[in-house]
Amino acid sequence: MSEPYFVQRNLPHYYPVGADYFITYRLANSIPAIKIAELKTNYRIDRTPDILLNKNFARFEEVLDRCANEPYWLQEDRIASIVADSLFFIDRKKFRLDCFSIMPNHVHILITHFAAAPLIPFIMRDHKGYTARQCNKVLSRTGSFWQKESYDRVVRTLVEFDEIRHYILNNPVKAGFVEKWQDWKWNYWKK
Repeated sequence: MSEPYFVQRNLPHYYPVGADYFITYRLANSIPAIKIAELKTNYRIDRTPDILLNKNFARFEEVLDRCANEPYWLQEDRIASIVADSLFFIDRKKFRLDCFSIMPNHVHILITHFAAAPLIPFIMRDHKGYTARQCNKVLSRTGSFWQKESYDRVVRTLVEFDEIRHYILNNPVKAGFVEKWQDWKWNYWKK
């Protein structure tokens, strides 16, 4: 498929084939419902493109980085390992994995989609489905593991790509978990 794919859920999603993507996905219920309602209200008020891309994502990230709401399953090595191993498995098959950061309640990835691969929403559906089943087994639980909708953004320039990489790798520093990004066990960068 060579045509871009567009879908509207809570957020608009645009998936051009072969593009670079910044994707953030989080654990189910990792943001309290009251906070989601507040973020949605602000999203409807701030409808200009720059504000949509920057201000609302910054609000969303601030809530996630505070880790103010359970679950925190990704802070367990055996759970984070399942997610990392799945990303490494997909790497070089469906996308080129540039970097990731697995935080206690969310994951950031920066990838380059391969034009011959399935579209990003189908790759992410399979990755999240597989990791949810495996993590739920380890945790002896059932039910939703990941929030259904991810935040995804097409990366348009090399400068933006580098800025996003810096942002992802420094997320644990910003959250106060480590002083240097290299010290976070669940950071990866393919140099």
